[in-house]
Amino acid sequence: MHRVLVVRLAQDSADKFEVIGDSSNPAASLTNPVSLPAAGGTAWAEFDDSTGYNSQYSMIPVSGTVTGAGYWRVFKTGNKLFFDYGKARAAERKVITSGELHIEYEGRHYSARAGDSILILTDAADRIGDEIRSFPVTFYGDSDCTAAFTDFAL
Repeated sequence: MHRVLVVRLAQDSADKFEVIGDSSNPAASLTNPVSLPAAGGTAWAEFDDSTGYNSQYSMIPVSGTVTGAGYWRVFKTGNKLFFDYGKARAAERKVITSGELHIEYEGRHYSARAGDSILILTDAADRIGDEIRSFPVTFYGDSDCTAAFTDFAL
């Protein structure tokens, strides 16, 4: 089913991410964050290779093929952008690099600030034959913002 998530680096840990907004879990919020594994991601694991590079990671699966990457600059205009991911046959990951981006999906409002990721996901349940169900998301131009994005064709 369509899903919108906002992921942020945990305030109490420099190496853990948490979900602070999830359209499939109304309880997930800034004051009640959920771990990535609890939101359907893999458990934390260590990545280490012979070069000495070391990091922790967790993943949330995304369907589709990467079709593009770029940057998006939003200006404070007070205007709204309505984008239907179903009609575009796309999913997306946005990483807020500066400012703050506000979005709305199914009546719930999400706020992502610099360092946060927004995941806009679809899955097989969203398909009706060859078509993908309508999946409109509203973006608000109420703050200045820059986001890096990766698009996935479904």
